[in-house]
Order: sequence, then structure tokens, then C-alpha cells
Amino acid sequence: MLSKIQVPGRLNIINNTKDDIIFLDLEKMEKVFASLIKNSIDATPEEGTIQIQSTLKESNIEISFTDSGLGITENILPKLFAPLVTTKAKGMGMSLAVCKRIVEAHGGKIGVESAVGKGTTFTISLPVKQSKSEFTQVQMFTGIEKKQAPIV
Repeated sequence: MLSKIQVPGRLNIINNTKDDIIFLDLEKMEKVFASLIKNSIDATPEEGTIQIQSTLKESNIEISFTDSGLGITENILPKLFAPLVTTKAKGMGMSLAVCKRIVEAHGGKIGVESAVGKGTTFTISLPVKQSKSEFTQVQMFTGIEKKQAPIV
């Protein structure tokens, strides 16, 4: 996903992801990752760092996106994944609502932690589906396409 996004020279990207293979809808999850990376870029107006990390925890894979940007105020955090909520001057406030819906359709969860002036971390937790038959059970309920792909 990182090769598809133009990252400004003022930002240092640290990619600590692993090439773990799980079954998911590649196009939809790429949209989630792209939205989170673009949000991190927008939230870091000065020089800074964006770190992407993946870890296996029991039967889940966790992917976190951490920026050293402006952070999100406490009054916005509880509403952040609702449609039409945005911290940007321009924007519809739909990308995080869509991200949440896609992650949940995969049986996962998305969360956020933020400190004003220090940055924000979005964490996605997805259950690991290691076989096509296991993923097909999810597909029957969600309409998600079967694709095998490395994370990020």
C-alpha cells in the first residue's frame, strides 16, 4: 500500500510490518490502510514520523498506524468513527466511518488513541483466517470476496 501513496519528504515512514498471509478482501482493506496513512500525513503538517506495525496476538493480527502529528481533541474522539465527523478544514468526514465498516465486516475492530500535540495511533485487529474455507464462512455473511494477500 505504501508504494501507492505519495508521502511528502518532510515525513519519515517506518514500516515494521511482516509479510503475514491472511485471507481478506484486498481492495477494501487497501482502502482502509490508504485512508489511515493519508489521515496520518494530513495530521502531521511539519516534519514527523509515521510508523506502521503489525503483530500477531493469539488468533488476531494487529496493524497500528502511529503519527507524530497534532493529535485529536478529547471531545472529538468518541465521535470519530461516525459519519460526517472530521477534524479537517476540507473533507466530508466519511473515511473513518467507511474504515470501521470494512474492518467490522472482516470480523475485526478498529480503535484510536490520541494525545493533542503528540500524535495519534489507529489500531486494527483482525481475526486470522488461515484457509479459504475458514474465510468462506465469513464471506457468506458479509459478501466479502476471497483473496489472499500480505498485509500492507
